[in-house]
Amino acid sequence: MGENEYLSQVASLAGLRHYPGQGPFGRKSGSAIGAHDGYVTAIGFERSKNEAKVSILVRFKKLDTPEILKPTLAQNAALSEKKQGKFAAASSDSVRWNWKYSLTKPKAEDVANLANSLREAIKPVAQGFDGKCEKCRSTSTPELTLMNGVPLYICPGCQQQTHMELDQAAMNYEAITPNYPNGIALGIAGALLGGIAWGLVAYGLNRIFLWGAILIGYAIAWGVGRREGHPESHAVCAGDHPHPHRGERDLRRCPLLCADGHEGAKRAVFTKAVCGCLDPSVGD
Repeated sequence: MGENEYLSQVASLAGLRHYPGQGPFGRKSGSAIGAHDGYVTAIGFERSKNEAKVSILVRFKKLDTPEILKPTLAQNAALSEKKQGKFAAASSDSVRWNWKYSLTKPKAEDVANLANSLREAIKPVAQGFDGKCEKCRSTSTPELTLMNGVPLYICPGCQQQTHMELDQAAMNYEAITPNYPNGIALGIAGALLGGIAWGLVAYGLNRIFLWGAILIGYAIAWGVGRREGHPESHAVCAGDHPHPHRGERDLRRCPLLCADGHEGAKRAVFTKAVCGCLDPSVGD
């Protein structure tokens, strides 16, 4: 069974909707996304060289003490007894649960039940959304919107404000004038000092360490980028819900189709992909 068909089954069983090519997981198969009792759920696949996993993301109102989430989930009988996957990460407004597998995907009904159990386990310590914008917390916002792939409640006014902030950040970034001579000079200095230090260590211990060369390379790159003043590799804040998998694209403001009723780190390489709409036809 392909990923698209699988996620469609999971969505049907969990009361969600499958959106190919969209969501927080960065795969063509997209995500099953929806909301129940104010808790937003996204289910999708994640793959790396050595492993495959089904990931479940549950979002809720921000907590002042997110560290309570992990022990709460660990003590939940419904999650611990079944041993279906494990806790992966938590932030102030989300929990991610990963279910690794090798050849055969977990049963769709088991994944749907796990998503429901995860939501129920969170309820005692985290409140669901109340239909208002997550940013201004005042405007009625019954529809979900994708922001860098993450489904959230954000009103049109806050979407526009986010666009303006990112446009200003982009202009400030482009306005920086690189100082190439200083960057080259500091890079050369880093290479010389690092080479001397590495040579002294190698002479004293009569051994050469590979990590020495790696650290010297890092020092050179840092020095060049630091003194140029316009390092392309530096992270630039791209909103509260960055999505690392999406490339640069035009900004769009599209309301998500009503869903009856987010690794991450808070920084990302600058991208103009801020708000997107959930369109079930994308990726078909």
